[in-house]
Amino acid sequence: MDRLNQYVIETLQTHSLWGNTGNEYVIAFVVFFLFFAIFRMFHHAVLWRLEILCSRTCTDLDDLLVKLLQSVTGWFYTIAAAFIALLFLTVSPLVWDIATVIFVVAIVYQVVRAAGIVVEFVVSKQLGTSDGQAHSMISLLSKVVKTILWALGGLFILSNFGVDITALITGLGVGGIAIALALQNILGDLFSSFSIYFDKPFEVGDFIAVGDKLGTVENIGIKTTRLRSLQGEEIILSNRELTNAQIHNYRGMKEWRGEIPIGVTYATAPEDLDQVKKLITSIINERSGARLDRVNAVTFGESAIDFEVVFYSETDVFADHLATQHSLITEIKRQFEEKGIEIAFPTRTVHLVNQPAS
Repeated sequence: MDRLNQYVIETLQTHSLWGNTGNEYVIAFVVFFLFFAIFRMFHHAVLWRLEILCSRTCTDLDDLLVKLLQSVTGWFYTIAAAFIALLFLTVSPLVWDIATVIFVVAIVYQVVRAAGIVVEFVVSKQLGTSDGQAHSMISLLSKVVKTILWALGGLFILSNFGVDITALITGLGVGGIAIALALQNILGDLFSSFSIYFDKPFEVGDFIAVGDKLGTVENIGIKTTRLRSLQGEEIILSNRELTNAQIHNYRGMKEWRGEIPIGVTYATAPEDLDQVKKLITSIINERSGARLDRVNAVTFGESAIDFEVVFYSETDVFADHLATQHSLITEIKRQFEEKGIEIAFPTRTVHLVNQPAS
């Protein structure tokens, strides 16, 4: 048995394979398993501590750290340990270059993957994740950022291996400009959709007015936003148009302001004008859900004495406001007829003067 051990030891010390003795291979294997074990133990120890921290805190930052650590897979530790072990061996330049390429690619992959997790975290915190539209935007942004990161990672790898990437960067720049010019309308709507999601001038379910178009937001897409008008038809607006337009958003309104223009005939007696004001005031004050702001005779019109009636509907639903306004107009018309107050309509009096014959 002693002679066998002596023979093995002498063989490991004297015989070589691919330029390395048996002892050197043993050392390399020991280094590989040692570093692999250290990496895995460190991984599990840190992950365990972070999970304990997550259970004690209310912040999301520790959750992000856990996700980043979980993204580091076992094969990365295997490649890293193998690369370190290779330092203890004598290898040919070709083998060393291949090992370096694999190690750098593994590092770039992990960095890009970690950066993607960070991007998803930041975007989800900004947009929220309460609806499917936000999830779609998060997915789109993550894909765009990951594509850019992978392109940069590829250029970094090529640069580290002596490849002249100047011409490649120039070509990508020229190609990017050409693509951007060809797709400028689509890209404009795309970036406008990003602006809408981040700035949140409106959200799905909001009632908005854009110029002469009014409707409830039903969908915010990559290129267009869709509204449902009061008449029921679907209004499709480009996101670029929306970011350049003045938008009236009625979200969060506690009450709606309404106006009822009324004109009475010039035949109305002066004392009846005060009666008109008292009558309209009484009608609005007695209407549940309505609050009077003001009612006054404001001008002598072409064919009527014009009154300005301003009230507020104490509701955040536009349809309910319209119903309130309808009931007020109906009641005003009914009581005016009962009181004999005549609502004016456009009239014109023509005076004919006979000219004496000459």
